[in-house]
Order: sequence, then structure tokens, then C-alpha cells
Amino acid sequence: MAAGSEDLRGGPGGHAVLFYSDGDELAGQVSEYLLEAIRAGGVAAVIATPAHRASIAAALARAGVDVAADEASGRYVALDAFETMDQFMVADWPSAAGFWQVIRAVLVLPALCLPGRFGARRPAPGRAGRGVPRPRRRRR
Repeated sequence: MAAGSEDLRGGPGGHAVLFYSDGDELAGQVSEYLLEAIRAGGVAAVIATPAHRASIAAALARAGVDVAADEASGRYVALDAFETMDQFMVADWPSAAGFWQVIRAVLVLPALCLPGRFGARRPAPGRAGRGVPRPRRRRR
């Protein structure tokens, strides 16, 4: 475990930044963190490179998570780091407003649509995840 990362829990709605020495360490720690959200019925999101997303998904699957089902239901969101960052970069600099617009669409809106949250109903089969607005790409 990396120094200073003994407790990644930031409480409900928390997030974490992790420094790691190798991909296995990253996948293990991130999957443990995300597993808590999934088991609690929340939304677990990761923004990472393709290799890291694959390693994290594999670690979640080893822990008993049906990753495909959770992705389809919107409970697990895995986005590409470069594509996601590109959505809030303005003139090669990150935009705080753009960041929150992207993150809101990734985390907040799907969480509001989960069953039992604010009167939301479970989406019909094959319709999971639809209706969540996608952030618009900003022009440079």
C-alpha cells in the first residue's frame, strides 16, 4: 500500500487521489474503494487509461462484481482519462466550470436515477443509463 493511502474513504460522496508504484497496486486499491460504493448501492466511477480501467474492472470481477451489469445499470462508470479531460480543457488548460459540468454528468445525475433515490424508478431492461445528458465538447 502506498504511503498515506491507508484510508481512501472520503465519506459519502467522497473522492480520492492515489499515488501508486505500479498498475497492480493501483487496481487493487481503486477496486477496493469502488467496491464500497457498489456494495452500498451507489455509483462508482473511475476515470483512467484503458490499461488501468481493464485492470480495475478485472479486480472488481474477482471480488464478485458483475461489471457489465453494473455498467449497464449506471452503477459503475469507467471513462477514458484523455477523452474525459479533453471535454473540460480550454486553450490547453483545465476549466473548473467545465470540469464540474463533466463530473456532474458522470456522477451526480446517474446517482439521482438509481432506484430508491428521490423517487427514481429502475429503468426498463435495455434502457439503463439512457437519459443522462452527456457533456458537450468545448471548442478550443
